[in-house]
Amino acid sequence: RVLGSGKEWGAKFTYEIQDKPNGLAEAFIIGADFMDMAKPGLIKNFCLPNSLLTYKEYLLDYGDKAAKKLGEKVIKRHLKDITNRKIKEKTIDKLAELETGNRDLYF
Repeated sequence: RVLGSGKEWGAKFTYEIQDKPNGLAEAFIIGADFMDMAKPGLIKNFCLPNSLLTYKEYLLDYGDKAAKKLGEKVIKRHLKDITNRKIKEKTIDKLAELETGNRDLYF
C-alpha cells in the first residue's frame, strides 16, 4: 500500500496481494481482475496492448531465461483477449519489433 488510497492524486487505488512473491508474471495474472472491471473497449484496444508491450520490454531487458519463458506464455494468452483484429496484428508486430532492440513502443 505504498501509494495509499490515491486520493492525493485524485484517483482511487485498490490492491491485490500475492500470497507469496511469485514475480511479475503472477502479478500480471492478478491484474486480470482489474481488466474485467474496466471498460472493455478501452482496455482491450489500448491498455492491454500497451501493457503487453511494456511487459515484453521488461522481460527482454531484465528477465532471466525462466521468466522469459513464462512471460511469453502470459503474453500469448493475453493476446487472445484483444478482440480488434487490427489492434491485435499491430500489437504482434510491435512485440516482434521489441525483439530487434527497439524500445518504448505504444499505441
